[in-house]
Amino acid sequence: MVAATTGTEFLLWLLGGVALLLWGMRMVRTGVQRAFGDRLRTIGGRVIGNRFQAWGVGLAVTVLLQSSTATALLMSSLANRLAVPTAMALAVMLGADVGTTLVAQVFVLDISAGIPVLLFLGIVGFLALESRIHRNIARAVVGLGFLMLALNIITGQSAFIGESDIAALVIVALSQEPLLAVLAAAVCAWTMHSSLAAVLLIATLAAGGSMPVEAMVALVLGANLGGAVAPLIASLGGPVSARRVVVGNFTFKLTACVLALSALSPASAGIAALQIGPAQAVVLTHLAFNLGIALLFLPWVRSAAALLERTVKEPQSDEGVALPVVSHLDETDLESPSRALNNAVRETLTLGGYVESMVTGAGTALRTNDRLLMDEAGAADDRVDAAYESVKAYVTRLRTVPLDPAESRRASDVLSFVTNLEHAGDIVESTLAGTVRKKAKRGLQFSQEGQEELDALIARVQANLRLAMNVFQSGDVDLARALLCEKEAFSQLEREAVERHYGRLEEGRSASIETSALHLDVLRDLRRINSHLSSAAYPILAEAGELRRTRLKNSALRKMRPSETVAGAEPTFS
Repeated sequence: MVAATTGTEFLLWLLGGVALLLWGMRMVRTGVQRAFGDRLRTIGGRVIGNRFQAWGVGLAVTVLLQSSTATALLMSSLANRLAVPTAMALAVMLGADVGTTLVAQVFVLDISAGIPVLLFLGIVGFLALESRIHRNIARAVVGLGFLMLALNIITGQSAFIGESDIAALVIVALSQEPLLAVLAAAVCAWTMHSSLAAVLLIATLAAGGSMPVEAMVALVLGANLGGAVAPLIASLGGPVSARRVVVGNFTFKLTACVLALSALSPASAGIAALQIGPAQAVVLTHLAFNLGIALLFLPWVRSAAALLERTVKEPQSDEGVALPVVSHLDETDLESPSRALNNAVRETLTLGGYVESMVTGAGTALRTNDRLLMDEAGAADDRVDAAYESVKAYVTRLRTVPLDPAESRRASDVLSFVTNLEHAGDIVESTLAGTVRKKAKRGLQFSQEGQEELDALIARVQANLRLAMNVFQSGDVDLARALLCEKEAFSQLEREAVERHYGRLEEGRSASIETSALHLDVLRDLRRINSHLSSAAYPILAEAGELRRTRLKNSALRKMRPSETVAGAEPTFS
């Protein structure tokens, strides 16, 4: 391995080694999750019987995944589904933290001779094997090879630290300011989303031999604290049952860090008295810290769970009633594209339900001039916007993992439909709500005929929304044809309603004259909403080869029965 001779070379080699380290850990984690993810969930949900079994399960799962962050997200997901009680999930996390220490013990050993063997066997296996499970196991083997290669690269540069005056000044400063060292290592571990990666980096850098024991211990404490921050941030906005697990785990780590910092000098003296190598001292400190947390908190996980259930609660409505936050976007499924896409579809359908309630409320408000209903529509639009942002971010993260062509198309379809649903909700909340408020403020009423026409069109929008969600969920080509025909049929109904409204104006009906602008605005907005809903049909018909640019083929249109169009009309699509 080429050793760095300048600060720039050292930084470049260090960044490259860290990047390879993170990528190797990711490959191991994704390979194991894709090969055995469902079995790991079964273990997490069924094997746990008491706190000691839970601790052992956490240890074993983390040794396989090589990430306590991944275990934390898995446990928070299971807690959300009520498969694992909060107390047992906390015990799992205590075991997971010890699991990372065992993995670290292995990787600080000099096993560089195994790097080419692992890379060769893993790559050949991935290219030659056809079984999904076997290919993912091979992926994990390649990841192990990359991980050890990264550690080898970082270790090869660690000698530069002992020769660098700047590095020596930084290390001395960290040893004199342990709190600063804790914060710096916590930020590093949070950035890496892995306390294991941070600890391994500290161990390899400590191998340079110039790091005081006090600085080393403080950095290890910070790495452990930072590793608990990543799942904490990932759980924000999620279900409260999931948040309790990661909040409890973070609280355990923070409490232990405070206690350890108060005893930093005797602890450092005890480690120095062992007279072991710097890298071994780092992983031993990591092990001792997490074993100490387990011994301290494992007997009290039930009490901690009860306290979390009293303090970490659902958000309250204005009336003081808890509003449950339910999300199908399970972060632990992102490594399994098929499951993650199903989660995104379910969340999108939930969003569609919010939009349907908004349309229903708007229809009632237009009849009754009830402005409170439109205020409720505004609250529902906030839920629509939040769900939209969540789905968009979730699918965007999913698209960073390898997807086959069908999965990639489905991800695009989800983003397209959820965007159109969000636009439809915006139309209800902004323009339709404004119409209701103007109408109510002026005490106006539509004519009886005009109101009946609007009621019929709103009912049609609601039916088309349900049809669009069926099309989106099922991908059925016949339903997609029907939905696209409904777009033209609705446009025709809207044009006819406009003409009848103009006829009432010519007759001089006062109700129609007073509400003319508002009536036409509502008709336009309903057509815009319906057009957004009809978008669900396009990708399905395009995939089936039944669209010529933006038009249905005549042969596809002839497949429609007369009853599937409005008044037997043969729509032409624009």
